[in-house]
Amino acid sequence: MISKITFTSTENSAAAMVKNPQPDKQDAAKKKQQEDDYQDPLNDWKLRALSYSNEIGAALNVITPKLGAALWIPTFMYLGADIYDKYKNDKDVYSPSSKRGLEQVISQSVSSILLPAIPILVGQKMTSPIGKIFSDRLSINEKDASINEINLFIDQIPNDVLDDKAKYKEHLRTTITNRINVIKHEVKTDNILKKIYKYLNGNYALWNTKEARLEKFIEQNCNEIFEIKENLEKGIQDKKLSKKLFNEYTAEVAMKETLYGGDTTRQALRKVLKKYENTKIFRNKLIKTFGGIAALILLIKPIDNFTQKTLIDKFVDPGIDRLNERLADSNLLKMKVNEERDAKTKKKTAEKPVDQSEQNS
Repeated sequence: MISKITFTSTENSAAAMVKNPQPDKQDAAKKKQQEDDYQDPLNDWKLRALSYSNEIGAALNVITPKLGAALWIPTFMYLGADIYDKYKNDKDVYSPSSKRGLEQVISQSVSSILLPAIPILVGQKMTSPIGKIFSDRLSINEKDASINEINLFIDQIPNDVLDDKAKYKEHLRTTITNRINVIKHEVKTDNILKKIYKYLNGNYALWNTKEARLEKFIEQNCNEIFEIKENLEKGIQDKKLSKKLFNEYTAEVAMKETLYGGDTTRQALRKVLKKYENTKIFRNKLIKTFGGIAALILLIKPIDNFTQKTLIDKFVDPGIDRLNERLADSNLLKMKVNEERDAKTKKKTAEKPVDQSEQNS
């Protein structure tokens, strides 16, 4: 029995192919859709924020250096986890790639360490004028610069200056004036990059400080320092001093008297006064840090886009491919040279005349 044969026109076949695309095209389209829909869990803000914990650590470092250093750990843990994840997985598919890992190292170095420093410094600089709303009318950067000079001053002055309020004030005024003169010289001699960094970081803050406001700040500081000093010497906790610092002072005095004897209050006093001044720097740095992080939040998306779409896609990725091609070509050339050398060696060995004694034997 002859089976019935049906013929289909090419038009119908083409129409069927349009209606039912090839499986390969379907798989490719599905894969692309999955890639587009993929959300990187490590890019979630709750985790991404860990990479900036070191900024909080920088503020805390003034009064708690150990905690400040410890806050670098979450930053490095996040960066390490993200780099390893990108090396191991191609989105949600396990596919280790050293190229992808290297790209992520470069991407994180730029987008999480190098470029964020710019908006953070700008944000801190823009936050600095908030300090002018307080009674001393100095910006945060101006206060920090003054307090840093005060701490150095307390550490270095002789005991007779620390015991005389008038001498203390006069010497402090001279010290800060000298520092301002040094800054004026730096402004003239620093290159443009240094000037930009120091300007944003507040290193030039004292340069433009109004003299009357600075004089008022010095006066207030002298009054505070000597009030705290007089109360401590009487064994009284000054209201401006925390219970923790007061206890540290009394413990330090007792320990040094036990070890060395005599009047050792001056060393303990210097230590506690510097810590008191550092609490002011901590408050100021904390305000500036939040200002810097706020600026970073606004600019983090543009930074990520620039890093990925411009730096990685246009420069790093093609650069790695070219490097791999050169290495591959170099390896092929070496293999070819080695093969030709081996062939010549074999040819010479085959053409070498056999010794007559060997033939007789």
